[in-house]
Amino acid sequence: MNILHNSIIILLIVVLLFSMNNFVSQSVFGKGQTYNTELEKQFGSPTKTILAHDNAILILNQTTQKLAYKIGENITINTELINIGNKTVDIAYCKPWIALEIKDQTGNEIWPNSQLACIPEFLGKNTLQPGEHLSEQPWVASMLPPRVYTSGNYTVVSVAVFTFGTHTNNLDSVEPLWSKPLQITILPEKVPEFPFAIPVFIISIASLIVFYRMKF
Repeated sequence: MNILHNSIIILLIVVLLFSMNNFVSQSVFGKGQTYNTELEKQFGSPTKTILAHDNAILILNQTTQKLAYKIGENITINTELINIGNKTVDIAYCKPWIALEIKDQTGNEIWPNSQLACIPEFLGKNTLQPGEHLSEQPWVASMLPPRVYTSGNYTVVSVAVFTFGTHTNNLDSVEPLWSKPLQITILPEKVPEFPFAIPVFIISIASLIVFYRMKF
């Protein structure tokens, strides 16, 4: 029984390792590339904020509910692909196809510090009419919203990775489209004043009592 149990465990481990290898190697974003922790090293310069294709012009816009967050608070960033051109365009992609990163003032990436890799089983396609907006939540590697635990100013930038047309077999040649940077602030923690007032008040009363006892 133990031999059968151990054999099953070993088989599951082998299948898991094979699946993980397939997940990365089949990625259209990482195919033939080394592992990169920064999105720019994976997809190139983030200055490419407009993509034109046969009179269709695409931009990636990102919005947030607010520009100032508390330390450790969930940061909500929404992205939308917009066709600002005058012609309909088809796109194909392998999910996840939109990701974001957060950098501090020195340019260090503090979130998510991971590579974007697609899941071959999750292919998608969309048609964008002129003026149409396609909303998509950026991929989150940890399945949790971004959080920052150090106060300061930060830059958020998103990237969408897709190809023009509806043929998902052409995903080896993808078009990265970057958003314009969004500046957010992580507020420093406020030191509560009230808890300090209580000890000061108690010390003052105690000092006053001692003074009157010594005097009288």
